[in-house]
This record gives sequence, structure tokens and C-alpha cells, in this order.
Amino acid sequence: MKVEDDPSKSAAEQFAADLVRLRSENRLSQIRLATRLKVDRSLISHIERGKKSPTMDIAERLDGIFGLDKHFAGVFERLRLERGARGWIIQWREVESRALVIQSWDPLLVPGLFQTAAYAGALFRASPTIPAELVDAEVQARMQRAGILNRKDPPKIVALLEEAVLHRPIGGGDTLCDQLTHLKAVAQFPNVVVQIVPTEAACGPGLMSAFALARLPNGMDVVTVDSSLTGRTTMEPRPVEEIKQRFDAIRADALPRRQSLTVIEEAIERWTSRQ
Repeated sequence: MKVEDDPSKSAAEQFAADLVRLRSENRLSQIRLATRLKVDRSLISHIERGKKSPTMDIAERLDGIFGLDKHFAGVFERLRLERGARGWIIQWREVESRALVIQSWDPLLVPGLFQTAAYAGALFRASPTIPAELVDAEVQARMQRAGILNRKDPPKIVALLEEAVLHRPIGGGDTLCDQLTHLKAVAQFPNVVVQIVPTEAACGPGLMSAFALARLPNGMDVVTVDSSLTGRTTMEPRPVEEIKQRFDAIRADALPRRQSLTVIEEAIERWTSRQ
């Protein structure tokens, strides 16, 4: 059985409305449903009235009771992302760690997943909002993210980079040279595709910001969009579709994989000769 999402509703509204409707259609009172879920009846009432949030466990058990294919589980994912209690970057790390496919666009920097410790450290030390005593912790957290590249079933990654990224000396020439050498190595992983977008392409669709898309095991698509002040992670259909279209438009101007590797190698040679 499949239940369609209503993009006009928030995740909390969707969860509550679907629970009320499906419970009614299946002639289940709140007491009977609570008994099957092994929870107090008041919890069902509170969820339906938006007074309390469900858990993933309850969402999955509701899917089982109503014979749904991860519907409530998917809405719960949206709910968790929309509330963003732990901050958008923490949310994205959680998404990233479970993703089957990741597609990203970076007009300014090497993607976080591909950064070396020295490159990341230079970025964090240059940030006016990160205290010096927290830099090492931030670098460690970023290096831990890269662990998904080495897991038994790594995600398929397609990363688009603006050509200028290869010539922006973050941390100095030596740091950038080491970073590009690492990027070249990662770009040859069987599950990774790195494509360079020439600066001369202008790339209008990518001038707004960096972004990334992820496909989760439950089939849901998630996007994160960066900015100078904050970011946003969402499963809402409209922004997801907009980012997909932007990614496709940017990729249309990107160099093929092999040619992109050649451009990276040429940048490494350029920075090596300056050392």
C-alpha cells in the first residue's frame, strides 16, 4: 500500500493527518492502536494533535500495522530534518553516513569528504566563528566523515568542482598541492566520479551556493544547501527538485571524468613547480 505525501503540509502535519485517516479507515480506536503498539493511549492522542513527536520505532511499527512501504518512516525522516534541533551540519552528517548516492557541487572549496586534515585545518583556523581551541575537534570530525569512503558498501559519489577550486591556495601552496594529490587519488576510486567545471563555462546555475543531494536507503532524497551564514537540509519535494535541476544543468558543462583527472594533474604540476 502506498500513501502519497502532501507537499503543502509540514512533516508533523503529514504524520498526524495520515495517522488519523489510516486509523479511521482501518476502524482502529486510539486504545486498540495503542495496544498493538504497546504504548499508552495518550501518546496516540498527542501525536495526532501535534502535541508530541513520534519516534522512528513507532513510525516503523505503524508502517507494519498498516501495511505501508516505509511511509511513516519516511515522514519521520522529514520531521527530524525539519526540526533541526542539532543543527543543519549535524543533520547532513547523519544523512551522508547512510546515503546510497551523493551528488555535490562546490564552486569554492574541495568537498568536505575529500579534504585532507591540513586543508580542513586551514579553513577552520581562518574562520572567525570557530575558536582556536575547537579547530582540532572540527578537523577530527571532518576526517571521520570521510570514513564512508572506506566502508564495505561505500556510496556512489558524483562531485562537481569549479575549476578555480584547484587554484585557490587554501593553507598555502604546499597544503593545496597535497590536497590536490589526495583529490586525484580519491577521484580514481571505483565509486567516485569527480568532474571539473571550467571557469570559462560561467556556470550560472551554480553561482548561488554549494549544495549536495543524497539518496537514502528508504528511497527518500535529501538536499543540503550551504551559505555564508548557515545552511538548510530538507526533504521537501520542491527544493529537492530544484537542486536536482541545478545539478543536471551544472554537470552539462562539466568535463568528462578522464579529462577532469588531467586538469587536476596539471594543477598539481603547477603547484609542485612553485615549491
